[in-house]
Amino acid sequence: MNNLLQKISFYLLFLMISYPIVSQGQTTVQIGTGTTSSSSTLYSPIYRFSATSATTDAKSNMIFTAAEMATAGISSGDLITAIGFNKTNANNFTNGITYTLRMGNSSNTAPLTGTIASDWPAILANQSVVFTSTNFNVPPAAGWFTITFSTPFIYTGGAVEISTEQTMPGGSGASGIFTWQYTTGFAGNIIGEAIGSNSNLSTYKQRPNIQLTFTPGVPCTSPPTAGTVTTSPSGPVCPNANITLNLSGNSMGLGMTYEWEESLNGTSGWTSLGPAQPLPALSIVATGTKWYRCKLACSGGTPVYSNAAQVVVAAPLNGTYTINAAAPTAGTNFSSFNAFINVINCAGISGPVTVNVAAGSGPYNETVGFVNIPGSSAINTIRINGNGAIVQFDNTTSERQLLTLDGTKHMRIDSLVFKSLNTTFGWGARITGGAAYDSITRCQFDMSSVTSTTAANVNGIIFSSSTTSATGAGINGTNVYIANNHIKGSGAAGGLNYGVGIASGGSDSNIIKNNLIENFYNNGIYIASAKFTLVEGNEIHKANKTAGIVAGEGIYTATGDMSGSKIIGNRIHSPGGTAGATSVFRGLSLLGDGTATNPVIVANNVIYKINQGGASSGIYVSTGTYNLIYHNTISFDQVLTGTAVNYGIYTTGTNTGTDIVNNMVSITAGTGGIKYGFYHATANGINDAQKNNYYLNSTQAGVQNYGYYTTAYATQAAFQTAYPALEIGSPTADPQ
Repeated sequence: MNNLLQKISFYLLFLMISYPIVSQGQTTVQIGTGTTSSSSTLYSPIYRFSATSATTDAKSNMIFTAAEMATAGISSGDLITAIGFNKTNANNFTNGITYTLRMGNSSNTAPLTGTIASDWPAILANQSVVFTSTNFNVPPAAGWFTITFSTPFIYTGGAVEISTEQTMPGGSGASGIFTWQYTTGFAGNIIGEAIGSNSNLSTYKQRPNIQLTFTPGVPCTSPPTAGTVTTSPSGPVCPNANITLNLSGNSMGLGMTYEWEESLNGTSGWTSLGPAQPLPALSIVATGTKWYRCKLACSGGTPVYSNAAQVVVAAPLNGTYTINAAAPTAGTNFSSFNAFINVINCAGISGPVTVNVAAGSGPYNETVGFVNIPGSSAINTIRINGNGAIVQFDNTTSERQLLTLDGTKHMRIDSLVFKSLNTTFGWGARITGGAAYDSITRCQFDMSSVTSTTAANVNGIIFSSSTTSATGAGINGTNVYIANNHIKGSGAAGGLNYGVGIASGGSDSNIIKNNLIENFYNNGIYIASAKFTLVEGNEIHKANKTAGIVAGEGIYTATGDMSGSKIIGNRIHSPGGTAGATSVFRGLSLLGDGTATNPVIVANNVIYKINQGGASSGIYVSTGTYNLIYHNTISFDQVLTGTAVNYGIYTTGTNTGTDIVNNMVSITAGTGGIKYGFYHATANGINDAQKNNYYLNSTQAGVQNYGYYTTAYATQAAFQTAYPALEIGSPTADPQ
């Protein structure tokens, strides 16, 4: 009996999969009868790699051939009203996402050979929106689910292309990976992309099975009902934005045609936007504020016209504006930073713009993010005078940054206080997307609430292509001026992973000057492969930090091209916090390379109050070629516990072209371990060393050596006997 029931159930299931489902004049058919479930996610219909995936957007486009449409029983003139997909697990999003489906009749054939990056403009031009939502989610259960179109789609024969576009939170935004049912053999019928670099990867490139619900087409009737014009998006739009014109409440059917017209005043001077089409939806580029109407005709009969609707294109800003939370957004005032951002990021500027934040207003509970402002230039600049106003936010894993400059150019942000309210996440600012000629001056970045010790969670000002990693490579920013800011980490546990960090990839010619960087965790300033960088006059310390002291560097240059860079006049002190520490400290850690014509100049830096008693160095150089280390001062003047070795200047590896000249090293305290004025670990590891003053007169136990060059030398005389060409006439005087 049980076997009989199982056979009957299987037979009924076979009928449901293999044959159309007809209900109330509508028919639902399936294209793709395979039962393979993806082990990873797919580009379509919805891409979600894992519960904590950092991916924030994805797109896809797939083609269903004319033969597949005919086999499914869909004929020219039929009205498609819904689409279904088979999700093979129970995961969904924590909160709704922004999701758009588009469809278009197509003369293309399979396979699709392009990429999303190359084909997306044509996809937007040739397909119309059938469904969009800013709060979309999938059911928390496995199985087929249906998306009912807000705008039905008329099939006119041939192939059909269907595209998806989604924007979602990175990090913990879903309960898990989304997996989908598909039919093997159709990987060439889809292209996809997730956040740019993830494009057409075979792991995710399978066309999912779909169910289409349609109503058979019927002839139109004359005269048709014109309906009402709808525009998407509604409200003011950005210049050159893509908008979709459509109708609601209009007649449809076989033989209907739709021709859109535009006018500057809505009453006269109507001009056609192109030949009549069998579908009402039309995507256009909004070049200015205009009126639009649609001309409808049934089988070439007498046309009727819809109402006229205006699409307002936002006007660019020019002049002086205010941000004041105590007044509404109207005229030249904006009630919040994001009210201002929504306009300027969209409309751009037509002249210089100054924004004065009302003194004493706020606090403003939001994050601040600018893009490449249309119209900005060396003449048309944007200046925001913060007047001490506070921008604060309870940061999350997907919103770590308080300030983002993404491709922004010629903007100055002055005298604002950015403050994280979270204990786990908080970045002061992220500079990315090729930002250039921007300035951040006299601001405070207060990350003192964040006690996390995870490097990606808490940072000061970062040049990174990633929203979740401080080392996302790329040309993130060039010619950016960061000066006179106070960047502050936790005085207890945790602290700033980087006070200021520049990731590799070409973020050159930036200036980091006269900033106070307080309570860093790993590096006060971190620079990777950034040419012509100026780091000057900064004060870097942990003088007020009571806990969370780990091994770290005041300024760190990573292995790579640092040619033409200058590290000048910085003060680095008190790395051990209020009580001192026993972990390793390096004041300057130099691994980056200069060239013979564009060396790295490291000069006039002062490293003092070294109260971190691990195997610490004032200056550390490791295969850093063409570093000119001139006129720096290093003082071990704090009594330290333990017997770890203290080094004034330490070099290792072959540091071709690196000169160490006119530096002053004073070791009058330190640990109870061995002390070296300098320590050159590798034979022929430096180019030259002259006129350096190494003074060792420690009050603490342990051997005191003038230096080391493949072996230890207790005195200057012993060293010069072995290396007569080095330290010629160099002093050994007490610098006090």
